[in-house]
Amino acid sequence: MPAHRQEAARRAFAENLRAACTRHRSISEVCRDLGINRQQFNKYLSGASFPSPYNFQRICRYLGMDDAAVLSTDTPPPRDAPPDSAAYGSQLFSPILHEMQRANPEGSRKLDRYLGYYHSYYSSPAYPGRILKSISRLYRKDGLCFDKTMERAVNRQHSPATPVVNRYTGAVIHTDDRIYVLHQHMALHQTLSMVAFYPSFAPVPGILSGVFVSVSSGPARQPFASRVVYDYQGRTPNLRAMVGDCGIYGIDDRQVRGEIARRLDNHVEPDDTVLRALEY
Repeated sequence: MPAHRQEAARRAFAENLRAACTRHRSISEVCRDLGINRQQFNKYLSGASFPSPYNFQRICRYLGMDDAAVLSTDTPPPRDAPPDSAAYGSQLFSPILHEMQRANPEGSRKLDRYLGYYHSYYSSPAYPGRILKSISRLYRKDGLCFDKTMERAVNRQHSPATPVVNRYTGAVIHTDDRIYVLHQHMALHQTLSMVAFYPSFAPVPGILSGVFVSVSSGPARQPFASRVVYDYQGRTPNLRAMVGDCGIYGIDDRQVRGEIARRLDNHVEPDDTVLRALEY
């Protein structure tokens, strides 16, 4: 592309990017959801720099902008884009939940005692040999049950460190004998994942043990499976403390107590051929 056209496209992208960001609560929130450094994002906003093809696609998908229109000074980005990704997730999963609720109304009611906050744990291929500790919340909206998860990936071995934040929203389904969470990444709407849990038979949920299936965030986008644990923290926990506890930990770190670490071990026994959630 000629230099003058590159310059025009960069200016058009910056102008349309600024307009699209006004539909969000803050630039900081957009940067957190996308996992892009604020200083670098400011260069995109000012037109001083243009994102890589990968980041360009991610930004357009997150902000609901057409790839071609955003580079044109004649065509503004669509004004009917989803105002926020949480609402997008609700629209995506509500039809599924309504169908499941009609098929099994008792299963939906059984989710009430699981509502509240959890510390969630799993091993990500992005951090081999380590555990990602995050926050998950199960809540009701319009009679349906949803999950909202925030990963704040801070490597405790390297301080100070800039956290990488990922946010997910999902549908929660109880089928009498199992609990399922269907997730979508709030910045990359085409990325889906699923967790299948054993239900809890204790008066208070305690630990939910299951298996998580998704794709890695690396360039290869490899599908993977990992054991996962949700550790119940109640309905009104100290959220500041919970956020402070989020990060990347070693399997033997004191922040990952023994019972949880045992349930996160992804080794498969020699006489088995699949990765199973550990039973109670």
